[in-house]
Amino acid sequence: GDIAAIAELVADLGRACPVSLLPFHATGAAKARRLGRPSSLESLTPPSPDRLEALAAPFRERGLAGSIGGQP
Repeated sequence: GDIAAIAELVADLGRACPVSLLPFHATGAAKARRLGRPSSLESLTPPSPDRLEALAAPFRERGLAGSIGGQP
């Protein structure tokens, strides 16, 4: 899929390139509400820890430092 293709592209760069997956959070939606603005973020849900691990796997399989939420 797209994540595997991105991981391959980063691996093909030929240099150490740290990858950090940052999970979605609803802070932006709350801020939009406070400002009286519409937000398309309301319908989104954060990915589960298992889903984040699955997304990090293609990077780790290619020897790239894949972290989640900035944590190694």
